[in-house]
Amino acid sequence: MSEQDEPGLWGAPSLTLDELARRQHAKPVADLAELAADIWESDEELDAFLVDFRESRDSSLG
Repeated sequence: MSEQDEPGLWGAPSLTLDELARRQHAKPVADLAELAADIWESDEELDAFLVDFRESRDSSLG
């Protein structure tokens, strides 16, 4: 059994980052604009989401 095949977290094989990227056919990001997503229709919609998110997170912390 190779080191890569040894169980890691949750019993899954422990892989190097390079091996994981190879198996998933990952490619480097050439332009950060590729990652941009315009999902909020307005700044107000984003602000409302962030307020709700913070309240949800804070309530779960106790």
